Amino acid sequence: MKIFIDESGNTGGLTHASIQNGYSGQPFFVLAALGIDNEQQFQHALQLLLEKHRIKSIEIKSSNIYKKRPAFYSEFFELLKTNKIPLFIEFVDKKYMAVATIVNTLVLPAGVIESETRESGLIRNSFADLLSLNLPDTSFVDYLSVSTGENFLKEIYRLIESIIRIFETKPDEVSKCLVHALRMTEQEIQSEFESGELDPHKYLPPSDLNKNGKRTTVLPNLSSFANIYARINKYCGKSVSEITIIHDEQLQFDSMIIRGKEYLENLSAHNIGYVSCSTDYKFNSRAKLLFIDSKESIGVQAADLVAGFLMRAAKDALDSAPVVSEIKAAYSVLASIENEDIGIGINHVMSRLTLARLFHNLR
Repeated sequence: MKIFIDESGNTGGLTHASIQNGYSGQPFFVLAALGIDNEQQFQHALQLLLEKHRIKSIEIKSSNIYKKRPAFYSEFFELLKTNKIPLFIEFVDKKYMAVATIVNTLVLPAGVIESETRESGLIRNSFADLLSLNLPDTSFVDYLSVSTGENFLKEIYRLIESIIRIFETKPDEVSKCLVHALRMTEQEIQSEFESGELDPHKYLPPSDLNKNGKRTTVLPNLSSFANIYARINKYCGKSVSEITIIHDEQLQFDSMIIRGKEYLENLSAHNIGYVSCSTDYKFNSRAKLLFIDSKESIGVQAADLVAGFLMRAAKDALDSAPVVSEIKAAYSVLASIENEDIGIGINHVMSRLTLARLFHNLR
């Protein structure tokens, strides 16, 4: 099987400028993958559907179809569903991704929970929900500004204390637990400093170098690809050696995606922990990964149709813009292509409040 992947939304990492500019005007990111056994058969079926809706283009793009031919999408998603084409979609709210990173590095950093479980995952999600509703953008800017040098202690304590001040007077139990966890992190940092074992990177957002030598932080496409790869591994029962992943061309980030894939494949079992029941991060084999210009692949173009549709539908819904009935009907079909037990469907990386608004306005 070949798995085709494309994204919708800005793939750039968190920066001071992007946060202050509303995440560069694109607060969401979607990475979509679909598995095709018979490309020729799929291309023929898709071509008939495009002709039915009088869609003519050298390269099929969601940007050209969403507003002009909304009725196309219901039939396109029915085509995927009828042909049992597996879909693996990561739908990411960038602010939520940022607060989840704060939770995983400052609130409950590595090693605090000895054995990760579904329950510990729910605790992390509760903290992320709370932070996403209450944490100002200035906190994210301060988080990115913390240095690893001699000023680390002063800057990290100042950041933690600023977050504590926001929540220490709130009466709810989640806020109280959050403040307690942050106090424990302060104590842990001090203890590690006094013993000479302090590693500042443990408490800061992960970063990597792209092929131009530029350091980038918290890239949504990297975490999304990692989760999709683990979901593919789940779907295939750990037998991914016969899988070829064909990703839309990534001129800046291809080397980082390759390194991330290799890192996952080399993870030892005790370093994996609990992630979710729809993923399997223990790899017994390796899939092949290729990058290709979308103009050369109908499969990648189909992935763009999925990612672009979800991005635009969600933006309209969450901006309280009018959503036509054809788009609502299409979303209903897309959302029905789901089976968590084998890893397929949409993984919403967002707060419960945002997800509730999305469902309400698209149904």
